Amino acid sequence: MQTLLMFLGVLVVVIICCVDLGGLGNVWRIANEGNRIEFFNLDSSPFVRHTFWSTFVLGFYMMVGDIGLNQAVYQRFASVSSLRIAKSTCDPLTSGKITKPDQILPFLVTDKLSHLTGLAGVFVSAVYGGVLRSLPFLLGIFGLSSKSVDLCMADFC
Repeated sequence: MQTLLMFLGVLVVVIICCVDLGGLGNVWRIANEGNRIEFFNLDSSPFVRHTFWSTFVLGFYMMVGDIGLNQAVYQRFASVSSLRIAKSTCDPLTSGKITKPDQILPFLVTDKLSHLTGLAGVFVSAVYGGVLRSLPFLLGIFGLSSKSVDLCMADFC
C-alpha cells in the first residue's frame, strides 16, 4: 500500500505539472528545445555526463561489485568445495527437506528462524492477513458479477 501511495503521489505531481505546462506534447517540446532529450549518445569522452559508454561501463562495474565481489557471495563460494556439495547441502529442495518449490518460505521460517520465538505465528498471521485483505475485494467482484447475471437473466425469463 505504501509503495502504491508513493507512486500515485509522484504520478499526481507529474500530471499536474504537465497540465500546467500545456500538456505532455508541450512538455516534450520544451525539453527538446532546451536540449534535455538525448538518446543514444555514443560520445566516448569521459567528461560528458551521461553517454551510452559511461553508463554501460559504470553499470558493468557496479554489477560485478554487487554480484561477484561482495562478502556474502564470496563466503558462499568459499564455504563449499564443489557445486554438487553446495546444491546437496544448501538447497532444501534438492536435499529433500521440502517437496515443492513453494515450500521454501515456510521452511525458512520454521527451520532456520525457529530460535526467534513467535516468528512462525507472526508469519502465519501475515499470510492470512494478506489473504483476508483481498477476500472482500474478490467477493465484491464475484458478488457484483453474479448480481449482473441475475439482472440480465430476469429480462429474458
